[in-house]
Amino acid sequence: MQHELISPTETWLQSAIDAANWREPLETTARFLNARATLLAWSLPGDGLAFESSASSPSDFVQLCRKLAGVCGDTGEQHEPGLGWLTWAGAHRGAPQQRVTLFALSDEPIAHQSLQAMAASAAGGLTIRVSLDATRTSLSLMTRACDQLCAGVVIVNAELKVVAHNETWRGLLSRQDGLSSPAGKLVCRNRADQEALATAVTSVLTEHLDEATVKVRRAGGMEPYVLRASTAGRQSNIPGLCLLMVVDPDLAPTANGEIWRAMFELTDCELIIAEALLSGRRISEVATRRGVSRETVRTQTKRMFARLGVSSQVEAAVRLSRTTPFRSATARREA
Repeated sequence: MQHELISPTETWLQSAIDAANWREPLETTARFLNARATLLAWSLPGDGLAFESSASSPSDFVQLCRKLAGVCGDTGEQHEPGLGWLTWAGAHRGAPQQRVTLFALSDEPIAHQSLQAMAASAAGGLTIRVSLDATRTSLSLMTRACDQLCAGVVIVNAELKVVAHNETWRGLLSRQDGLSSPAGKLVCRNRADQEALATAVTSVLTEHLDEATVKVRRAGGMEPYVLRASTAGRQSNIPGLCLLMVVDPDLAPTANGEIWRAMFELTDCELIIAEALLSGRRISEVATRRGVSRETVRTQTKRMFARLGVSSQVEAAVRLSRTTPFRSATARREA
């Protein structure tokens, strides 16, 4: 009996993994049970219920299942004239209130034990789906967080094949001044740097080092990139992947008014001055651009200094740059 259950159980599992609808496992379950139609009902957060039925399910069958889903017991059966035998079995996923009910329509009553086994498979599929959805959401949020970093983030394997990366990394590659990725492999412009990077990745993957730092020279004598290699270590379930954080010497902090407004309660005028200071512009330039006097800008600058807790333009610029760890939305769109 256990061997016969493998095929329907696998379809519930596969649909959960593929984030597909439940039509295929319901069809497979109907064939396994020798039923004409099947319907799955499961509880949603709150008091709601969700339904999905096999293809070509009679509308009377679907309506009857919807009516019974919230009130029927764990197992039961009843004969519906002109329709056939309706059999159902329930299961729970997670907490007891998260109920799953599997209905089957057939010419003869279906053994409750067989239907309960299928309901348990359906409950397992739903549980896996919820867990995978949560994981996918977490990964999506982590990816979004990495895209906001000012540093390039790239994951490579032992052969330096790129597995994943953030938006900043894509922007660095577009310069083609020190790093490239032909055929998806990370390549340094300088051969010695390539060898050093390969050695660093190997060292952290074999756990000879917790982390390693490599300099990558750039074209035209520009300041080099700095790559720091690290790995998840023994606790990782997916060994052989190395994380590279790429520091870009040319990537200055970008003005981020949303953070400054929330942190220092700067006014609109003070935000304009803050952005100007971070860009290296003088008070006279700010006054000219805004069409106001220098005295007005100086007064507003002093109020901004008080909010920042500083006493000079240099201190203000340092304070503001330290509170801009994320790339602004504009900078990400332009990357």
